[in-house]
Amino acid sequence: MMIKSIAEIEEMVDKEQFSPKMKIVVQVLLSAINDWPDPLDNFNDYDLAVKNFIKNATTKKNIELTLGKVDFSKYAWEVESLSVLLEVFDQFEEDISIKEIISSISPIQNSE
Repeated sequence: MMIKSIAEIEEMVDKEQFSPKMKIVVQVLLSAINDWPDPLDNFNDYDLAVKNFIKNATTKKNIELTLGKVDFSKYAWEVESLSVLLEVFDQFEEDISIKEIISSISPIQNSE
């Protein structure tokens, strides 16, 4: 299975290749990735970066717990990214992880 790059996903958004609901999810994920301080190549890299930052599963609850105790002045970009990311969870059931959200986005994970 080929993992799409951020550039490929942005092109897919421009070409309207997502359902309306998934387009919103993808756009929020792209915005959150854009705010992350380190360059990332794809959504899976973002999931891993968030997991490493929060040191836990990438669920809404764990992200909110991290935001409640992190030093905003030291981690401003991460906080901004995670704050944006929380919007994605509004589209899904409780306790879903970023990885599961990414897996649900068709056609990102499809091979060519």
